[in-house]
Amino acid sequence: MGFSSEVINRGNSIQFLDLDRSVILTNNAAPDSVRDRVPLSPPCSLFSGRGEWRDCCCAPLIVGNTQVLRVVACVLFLLTCLLFTPLSAAEPPAVTRLTRDGRFKQRPVWSPDGKSLLFSQHTGDNKIMILQWTGENVPVQQLMSAVKLPQLDAIWSADGKWLAWTKVEQTPGQGNLDLWVSLADGSEPHLIAGNTAGLSHEEWASWSPDGKRLVFTSTFEKNQELYVVDVSGENRQRLTNDPAFDVHPHWSPDGKKIVFATSRWGDFELAVLDLATSTVTRLTTSRGLDDYPVWSPDGTQIAFTSNRDGNFEIYLIQADGSDPRNITQQPGSDNFPGWSPDGKVIFVSNRDNRFDLYQTTVPLSKPAF
Repeated sequence: MGFSSEVINRGNSIQFLDLDRSVILTNNAAPDSVRDRVPLSPPCSLFSGRGEWRDCCCAPLIVGNTQVLRVVACVLFLLTCLLFTPLSAAEPPAVTRLTRDGRFKQRPVWSPDGKSLLFSQHTGDNKIMILQWTGENVPVQQLMSAVKLPQLDAIWSADGKWLAWTKVEQTPGQGNLDLWVSLADGSEPHLIAGNTAGLSHEEWASWSPDGKRLVFTSTFEKNQELYVVDVSGENRQRLTNDPAFDVHPHWSPDGKKIVFATSRWGDFELAVLDLATSTVTRLTTSRGLDDYPVWSPDGTQIAFTSNRDGNFEIYLIQADGSDPRNITQQPGSDNFPGWSPDGKVIFVSNRDNRFDLYQTTVPLSKPAF
């Protein structure tokens, strides 16, 4: 640490500021030649490129009325350093609006190649349809338009060749939800899981990474639990068995785990099921509702909806449940998150007083201060 070269010499009295200790030192016996031995101060650099505090040496504390202007200049220089040196605090992520029709939507899902987007949309005549979006200036297309019954919650297989989706079979007084699979264009639909003996809900499917199986929720055995089934419709297996509700599963990219929402701890929290051991591990602990979890493409993070702070927002956590972060932070309702292949988060929001699709970049997990 050096001292400023500006030193006051009053006879044999030399006064200067020791910046290491922030005190004024006086040497009454020092000869005039001491001035020549006081080293120059380094330039002001409040922050390094990594955002760490560094030394800021300005003019010394000057003693004497004739040096007031220099003291003022020093203070102004310090303020300039503070105001114009960039900090490393995280900035709010950029948000892009993708649709503008304002109708209620749910579960937006990008295709594996990132070229088109599927989502369910509720129309004004109480119908639900699966639409495909390929660009802001391109009209959306309805898949399976020949199917007159409501369809919802479509999701691509990892290779982009197949879709799994739910069809609402109309029954007196209530709908019966069945799980279907079709080619990516909606053709050749065939039933995968449904209950022909009575009312049940088979819904919210997610593909295994190898495209051979589907995980979904079902009330086939009265309580809502997680099940898996082959794409042929065979080998149906129950994964969870708890009096609470287990809903909205999503298969991890490595195929080893399934994240889901559950009410087994009171309100809805997130949990992960290890397929090798059948162990369920709790991921979130919040005073609100945590739901609709989705793994990031690289499997390191999970996006989900939560109202833990009083408003529905999109949050991220690490795969082990740590580092929860609100990435939307605005007064509207944000829901149904999903991921693009390049790691952006898509969601449904009414932030502009209409329900539309938005996409945002993902901030760094921890700002580098």
